[in-house]
Amino acid sequence: MRVFALSLVALCTMLVANAPAEGLAPEELLAEAKKQAKAKDYEAAGEFLGRFLRDHYESELVADALLTSAFVAFSLGSGKDAHDLVTEARVWGAKIPRGTGPRYDLTVPKSERGRWVPPDLYYWRQGIPEREGEFPFSFSKRPEDARLYVVGRAAFTVADKPLVNAAHAYKCAIDAYEKLLREHPGSKYAAGGAQDLPVAYARTKQRDQAWEALAGLAKLDPAHEAATAEGMVFHRAMLETECLVRQRADQTNMPIARVVAPLDAALASAIGSNYVARATCEKGRVLEKLGETAGAQREYEEVFRRWPREDVTGDALARLGQLEYRRGRELQKQKAHATRLTGGSGVTPRSLDRFRAAARHFAQVPKLHPKHKLAGKCGILAGQCWMRAEDYAEAADAFRAIVDQAGLYAPDIIAETLYWLGDSLTKHGNHEEAYRAFKRLARDYPARKWAKYGRARLAEVQFSEFDKE
Repeated sequence: MRVFALSLVALCTMLVANAPAEGLAPEELLAEAKKQAKAKDYEAAGEFLGRFLRDHYESELVADALLTSAFVAFSLGSGKDAHDLVTEARVWGAKIPRGTGPRYDLTVPKSERGRWVPPDLYYWRQGIPEREGEFPFSFSKRPEDARLYVVGRAAFTVADKPLVNAAHAYKCAIDAYEKLLREHPGSKYAAGGAQDLPVAYARTKQRDQAWEALAGLAKLDPAHEAATAEGMVFHRAMLETECLVRQRADQTNMPIARVVAPLDAALASAIGSNYVARATCEKGRVLEKLGETAGAQREYEEVFRRWPREDVTGDALARLGQLEYRRGRELQKQKAHATRLTGGSGVTPRSLDRFRAAARHFAQVPKLHPKHKLAGKCGILAGQCWMRAEDYAEAADAFRAIVDQAGLYAPDIIAETLYWLGDSLTKHGNHEEAYRAFKRLARDYPARKWAKYGRARLAEVQFSEFDKE
């Protein structure tokens, strides 16, 4: 079992020669690790934990250290390592309620795997208010305003997840946020609760309460968009549309035109171009959700055509890419089903065209909006779609475009891109450059999960001649 703990050492590359943890007692190492983790300096926390787990693994504090290590591992992007560390902590006697920690085992719903579920959310689900958790950072020790916000946010976040009673979850969120705003209006958490509250009301089909909560948000936070006349028109239209989407789930005969009517009214009003672009994109999202993919595509394309530089255009391009990708996959599945008995391929000219179209849409996001939240991921998807279209040279170019701008993206994005760059170059026959991509991945990002896959690829026979150099 000790291999799990040592995996965190490798994960954080923490045992450096001049580590600041030298000379500290076990309890001091653990206290310092928790302090750094609270400050979200996970690399520094990892150094102290690595020293603890290397030198004091027989300490009575090892279970606590393993739990803290699990939190750090998860925060660094390794849900599997976090799960393994929690498993080992149980072996060492840690009493951890089932349902908390990193949800990575196969006994939980697929939608929750690889996601950290805090004790706050676990106890909310169990209906046990303010129960003391056994994780490093206790829920019940938080101030009341923080507890109310965490409970509200947890309920709001999971409300639409599988196996969750959405009505009950949104009611919990509303109750928590209302109490927060009523009893702690000056709290630093009040603005966050006030932003979720109108949406929670809208998703429970309470339009008037949603509008009232929106007006309260505008008063509480004068800098919010809803504090302006145009912003209020836009956000009221969004909330009413959300209400109608939920109502249509119960009344399937409601015309789709009725559902998007509030957005059409907002588009017809004299609101600014930024709001028009966002309302158009939102209309496309609603149409897509209701199954009107052709109408959704028209709306997304209009956003790209009229407002190519607006930030929301990145969202529209990502949705266009997804639509084309899904069509390509559907065509592949149809072909594969038709030729399964004859051993034929699922590849068809039509599916290849769809993948090429998807790749072009995805590639526009990092090109036009390199700082967009989806830019890096869309760059990866562009390359993967080119690979599905069996154009490995184009795929490699798409991956290189992301790697060449490494400073703009998170390390996880660059690590994944390097892996797929090496894979596409391998398929293209350029083994030397593929070897360099895998080697760079293993050298520069050793703690990322993709480095493990890259190291495995380096062992393949086609790279043996370069490994000797």
